[in-house]
Amino acid sequence: AKQYRAAHPHLSPEKAREVAQELLDTFILAGSMLEINLSSASRRAICEAVASSEANGVAPPADLFEEARDTVRVLMEDDSFPRFKRSSLFRDSNVKSQASSFAAEQSRQMSFSSTGRRNSESSLASTQKI
Repeated sequence: AKQYRAAHPHLSPEKAREVAQELLDTFILAGSMLEINLSSASRRAICEAVASSEANGVAPPADLFEEARDTVRVLMEDDSFPRFKRSSLFRDSNVKSQASSFAAEQSRQMSFSSTGRRNSESSLASTQKI
């Protein structure tokens, strides 16, 4: 939606209709390859706008896909992401991530500790030589 809106002023009406139709076929139409979850009213409004622009030989409006974008954003924020955060997949990946972070921190501490000991031992050895 954002790219369509940004490109819209630079497209011929034919190219704008072509791009809009491609987005419609890929994301909007029921059963499309990457169909997004939209209300039937939103889906119908987009389809009608594309059909009308084709019939009238004009470019579809620049904001044609804005409502769809907003709908997807709201669904992600209010539904999909909160459900994902409650899922076992997220919990398992989060536990693994925390375990990796813990292991990395332990490794850094051991490295520092061992470096610190070596430095202390070499300091002690050099003071004994004096």
